[in-house]
Amino acid sequence: MRTLLHRTRSGVAAALAALALAGCSGFLTGPGLDNDPNLASPDLASARQLFVAVQSAQFTQFGGTTAYTICIWLQQCNARNNRFLEVQGRTYVVSNATFSPDFSALYTGGGLVDLRQIQARARDGGDQLLLGIAQVWEAIVIGEAADKWGDLPYSEAVDSTVRTPVLDNQLDVYAALQTLLDQAIANLNSGNGVGPGTADLVYGGDPALWVRLANTLKARYLLHTVEANGNAQGAALAGNALYTQIAALAANGISSPAGDFRVVLSGANQNESNTWWQFNQSSFGADLFAGDRLVITMNARNDPRRTEYFGPTLPTVVGSNIEGTRNAPDYDQPWVTYVENLLIRAEAELLRPGGGVAAAQAVYNTYRSAAGLPAATLPGTVAGALTEIMTEKWIALFQNWESWNDYKRTCIPALVPTASQPAFYGRIPARLYYGDAEQNANPNIPTAATQISTRENRNRNDPLPCP
Repeated sequence: MRTLLHRTRSGVAAALAALALAGCSGFLTGPGLDNDPNLASPDLASARQLFVAVQSAQFTQFGGTTAYTICIWLQQCNARNNRFLEVQGRTYVVSNATFSPDFSALYTGGGLVDLRQIQARARDGGDQLLLGIAQVWEAIVIGEAADKWGDLPYSEAVDSTVRTPVLDNQLDVYAALQTLLDQAIANLNSGNGVGPGTADLVYGGDPALWVRLANTLKARYLLHTVEANGNAQGAALAGNALYTQIAALAANGISSPAGDFRVVLSGANQNESNTWWQFNQSSFGADLFAGDRLVITMNARNDPRRTEYFGPTLPTVVGSNIEGTRNAPDYDQPWVTYVENLLIRAEAELLRPGGGVAAAQAVYNTYRSAAGLPAATLPGTVAGALTEIMTEKWIALFQNWESWNDYKRTCIPALVPTASQPAFYGRIPARLYYGDAEQNANPNIPTAATQISTRENRNRNDPLPCP
């Protein structure tokens, strides 16, 4: 990786700064970044410019091929026409080349390298608000990478003295991100610095909203460790002490839809449009369509979100394209949201020591109200209530790969694999292969064969397979 990072670092920084002023300018409102009188130094001005470009790059990553593929694996989407999405989505034929660009993008082209540059400039300029925001962004990028790939180059990844960084244990990465988010919260609460202002495309530099997001992320990432912590899945996790911490964190997390962390898009041109919409407009757009399992589940519940997801021709949307009200160039794609935070809380209240169905009920109905659904009574057993909560989360997080983490932890909903690939032991894939570009540059990256034979091709936080 060091070879790759050294070769691209200066060029990427310059290119992204230029992109921030040119191609990404449509994201902004208010005065130009180059003449903001509130900036304390040229370094902070350049940090703001780079920050715009980092956000643009990460927005694209969140809605790319990985998202479409995982949507198919989770049977929220489906694929046809025997082209790349059907091959890697329905038949699980993937390799170390499939997601190689996604892996490289964790570090370069608006990834960790540039986030660390922003943090360094914020420290030099005494802007703790900008520093804290960039730290939260780092937690998003690296945390979601740990979700997908498991062990990662992280502690040595941006160390100029290390040419071939080691892979950090996935659980150590999650622990490091908890510390990073604590530091971010302290910086956000410090009152020091003017922050990114309008260069923050999501929250406009509002520290309170960033603190709420940080707490939801802390809850989310802690949730991703409970299976390994308890060596159990689903309802068998009841009584795990981590759920007490998760409930407390989520109670201080995103507190309303106004606090949703979303991909913010102008829709002014192709490059500033929703990536799901862009894919639908492409020659591959007809390959991706509504997942039968999700549609049937929503039909059975008379779920009003069918129109938002799939379109007005209800209930005959099985096999239809994804053309709901979300299918618009300026649709702001949900990433980390109030409804997710509520469902994290509901799971935690159900499974924490001293919790149970009654403890989860009020939070669950708060979620239903926020989602536009009528109040409903949870089933009376922990197993039944968990099935209801996680099924609702699978519906609510359509087009969001967080559903994949939920499925691996709980095996809810009970999905039947659409193929039987030996590389995934006849199951729905539980992780991504490391990219071949990184494998060629870093001898610490295991071969695909080694990955397949390690924990049956699952990550450390997922010791138990789903059927």
